[in-house]
Amino acid sequence: FLSSCKGKGQFTAAEDRMILEFVNETGKRWVTLSRLLARTAIRVRNRHEELKLQMVIKQRDPGPASMIVVDGTNVAKELGQGKFLALGLLIVWDWFCSRGHEVLIFLPQSRFRRANEEDKVILAELKKAGVLVYTPSRRTDGVTCGSYDDRYIVKYAAQEKGIIVSNDNFRDLVAENEEFRDQIKNRLLHFTFIKEEIFPPDDPLGKKGPSLTDFLRH
Repeated sequence: FLSSCKGKGQFTAAEDRMILEFVNETGKRWVTLSRLLARTAIRVRNRHEELKLQMVIKQRDPGPASMIVVDGTNVAKELGQGKFLALGLLIVWDWFCSRGHEVLIFLPQSRFRRANEEDKVILAELKKAGVLVYTPSRRTDGVTCGSYDDRYIVKYAAQEKGIIVSNDNFRDLVAENEEFRDQIKNRLLHFTFIKEEIFPPDDPLGKKGPSLTDFLRH
């Protein structure tokens, strides 16, 4: 279709409508997320270019990008220094998504009910985009009973051989089974926020371990 439009210099109204029809529902959701992120005036993509210059890129095929499993509560509270800020989830999503990773964020279902209106807007958009999963909870006689979100995070990451993004050490789960131990020991990425930008370490497993580039690849 596009090749037939070459040389015209512009598209007709009919062609414009045809192009718009190419945008499916998923595409619209990503556009909404990108606009929401832009309104926060976060320069995450600029930082991405800076980090690429700093990383040591080895002359070989780095392999496919690992699945990223985000500890939503931990990330959001890290940005807010103890206060839940859903903006942190957007920052992390954008950083890893721009590097070719599939990202899945886990969050207790009860967190949405306790969120302020601004956070609810962000959480709703992430949910519609298919990158946010709520762990189940129920409320009976005024008491909330929720499933343990950390176990969901570690179990899913272990199943997918993905990278957990969290500053939690999951000490209560490391001895649960060997699969969990391997996941927590070898595929857990800590990070810090500086002025609303995420900074993972260049040496996630210590100075004798792999570079961040290699760590994020299978």
